[in-house]
Amino acid sequence: TGGYRDGSRAAVVGGAVEALERAAQGPGPVTLELAERETAGLVSPRSGESSDQRLTRLLLRGPEGPIAQLVVFSAHPTLVARRTQALSPDFVGPFLAELEKEGGVALFLQGAAGNATVSDASGGPEGFAGRLAATCRETGLSPLGEEVRLGYARVSVSLPRPDSSRAVPGLFRAVGDNFLCGSASHRAELSALQLGPVKLISVPGEVTRAAASPLEERGRASRAVSLVNGYLGYVEAPGLVTSGAGESRRQYFGSGLLESFARGAELAGAHLE
Repeated sequence: TGGYRDGSRAAVVGGAVEALERAAQGPGPVTLELAERETAGLVSPRSGESSDQRLTRLLLRGPEGPIAQLVVFSAHPTLVARRTQALSPDFVGPFLAELEKEGGVALFLQGAAGNATVSDASGGPEGFAGRLAATCRETGLSPLGEEVRLGYARVSVSLPRPDSSRAVPGLFRAVGDNFLCGSASHRAELSALQLGPVKLISVPGEVTRAAASPLEERGRASRAVSLVNGYLGYVEAPGLVTSGAGESRRQYFGSGLLESFARGAELAGAHLE
């Protein structure tokens, strides 16, 4: 996105404030609808034996139609060429545009996308967006009744020492560790959001499928969500980090990172019980 520019920051902040103000001016009754399924053929594992194939869709419907919807899916948005000269939403932009034809606004969240890649890149971002939107439409939404619980909790956890052993040659290990120790965060924020029967545990990193399972189990959550409240690199299963397999070469911290996040997920999830 280039260097810092006052105008760019003002545009982002101004847009966020305007959206919140408009939402606060028009509250009204809504119902919640849910669609969940295991997809097939849309994504494949970049590493490991399996990737997250689940699709979760929540829709808020008002008296005159859809007001907002949230979709959780796992797929790296890397279909746009690296050398493009413009900032692009990749497949997410056209996908949300398709959903918003039904009315309201839509939000896309990455699930355990750390090792999930698009299986069929034909047609580029628009092609995959169309296939994902079609899958959403094929998955029937079920109303969840009039009384729907809304809950939110967040916790701060300490992080293990940064570890550059998988990212730099052994000769430069000390330099790499010193750089990471000086620049990396010492704490991270996790959050839990509950919408009816769906509980989402959000992590400030790219979670793989192997790492998502203990996060969801410990947090008693439906899905682990990546890339929320910051970015701390990849989150891989400890055994794979120790052996240098999977996505561990992209993990900035040692094998204890997942356990730190799992403890946070457990605490955040318990607040919503």
